[in-house]
Amino acid sequence: MVWRLPCSAGNKYIYQESRQLTLSLYRSLLRTAHRFDQPHHQWFLHTTIRERFRFHQCETSRKRSLSLLSDGSTALRHMTLALDGNVAVQKYIDGLATAKVGPMAHAIKKLLQRIVAAVDVRSEASKQRHQTRRDRVILPAHLIPEARLPTATLPSSRRQYDAACTVLTMQRQKRSKHRRPWKPYQVKIVTQASTGFRFVRRRGIQQPVTTAMMMKNRARTNQRRVDDHYALLAQMGYMKSEGLFLSALGVENDTWDYVRPIQNAIKQASQYVRPSPPSIMDT
Repeated sequence: MVWRLPCSAGNKYIYQESRQLTLSLYRSLLRTAHRFDQPHHQWFLHTTIRERFRFHQCETSRKRSLSLLSDGSTALRHMTLALDGNVAVQKYIDGLATAKVGPMAHAIKKLLQRIVAAVDVRSEASKQRHQTRRDRVILPAHLIPEARLPTATLPSSRRQYDAACTVLTMQRQKRSKHRRPWKPYQVKIVTQASTGFRFVRRRGIQQPVTTAMMMKNRARTNQRRVDDHYALLAQMGYMKSEGLFLSALGVENDTWDYVRPIQNAIKQASQYVRPSPPSIMDT
């Protein structure tokens, strides 16, 4: 393993001291990890320590390197406390090793989603419309290596598939229950746009993208109706001018058959493009 510390370009004595301190901490962490009784605890700690040191082996920031050394010393102290009988630290390490909390738990959740998706690769709309087992489309064998899923992990029966789906549903419900509560000032407000449309939003938070797109589409539709309204008014003006011209010539005015449908269209369009009052906020 090649070590590149930020002190390598400066004082050679500081570089040697930092390198010896890092390697000593690395060996102490590994020795302490192998003192645990449970094999899965040893595997988790050994793998995590090795991966973290390998991930930061090319760190070039002196401040960041000192912070990482401090984190490593803290981890070593916690592992020593767990070996000495600290119940809280032991429970936390056991939760990390058994994938109840931490990055391994997140990886297993994602892996379970991929396994369930591999049994039925259809869209969510198709799954909702046809929920029987014979309608499923299983991931073909030549694509399983691409998904990085071994064949033995795929649910082979309806009971296993239903159990995996139940676990995912419970996980989603658990996440939805633990949402961050609204703050006192983040109350609902009713906003009226310039087009007259009212929508509900939260004060003090960023407007969702869906709301912004909805308002954009409504404004675009309203502008199209306004343009059609003014086009109809222009046509009405042309027809009136044509009627006056025919009356001045003493010719029978037969433009009424053309004016009446334009008037009906203007009457229908006016209910959409009628101007609304300025923006109002009702708490």
